Amino acid sequence: MAFWYAFNEKHENYTHADDSRYYDPELKEQVDRDAQEAGVKQKSVANNDELLSYAAYVYATAVAIKVADYIGTTLGDLVKQTAKLGSSIYGKTIKPDLSIVDELLDGVKWSDRIWSNQDALRNDLKKMMKNALLTHSNPITQSPALRKKFGVMKYQSDRIIRTESDRVMAHQSVVNARDAGYKKVTWVINSGACDICLQHSGEVYTLKQADGMIPAHPNCLCSWAAYDSGDEVDE
Repeated sequence: MAFWYAFNEKHENYTHADDSRYYDPELKEQVDRDAQEAGVKQKSVANNDELLSYAAYVYATAVAIKVADYIGTTLGDLVKQTAKLGSSIYGKTIKPDLSIVDELLDGVKWSDRIWSNQDALRNDLKKMMKNALLTHSNPITQSPALRKKFGVMKYQSDRIIRTESDRVMAHQSVVNARDAGYKKVTWVINSGACDICLQHSGEVYTLKQADGMIPAHPNCLCSWAAYDSGDEVDE
């Protein structure tokens, strides 16, 4: 973070008294430029403390925007790939149901989780910057800690992708079976399935029952396959 280094250079002996002092216009301009580049709303500030809060808001929000865009694109691509695979398997043209990308999982949208993580990251960044300034810590030694905070958000985002990926692919698999004329699907586990999923292996459900059952837990990798008992396919 260039802003972080620049702020430290201009406030080598920072104290609590500096919180209420007028901010450096050049530092504010730097954050404004970064905000504009990232598509983050610019804000006015009155002092150094508010400038630090503004910087934490801008950089945490910029990360959240990138993560949300990446996850949305990734999930949309997975839906399309699953539909394409279904078309190949069943020999019929199957359209991807992209509406599933933004639907709820356990009453919460995945994007809401991203913004919740962003709020936590913003608060952590502000605390870390203030603590480093007041203890006169070397900004270089503090940088790994700041990067680690961004890394935590990446881990949380990867976890969301793993769980949400299975949700959208499972839904599209049900859509594939429906559009191919099947009325039921069977639960398919992956090779490293947990005890929760093992007990469901091979179970057969109607399409209505199946939709939303998978994922059974975070990081679940189960899926659905069309079930044909001889009279499931509509002629």
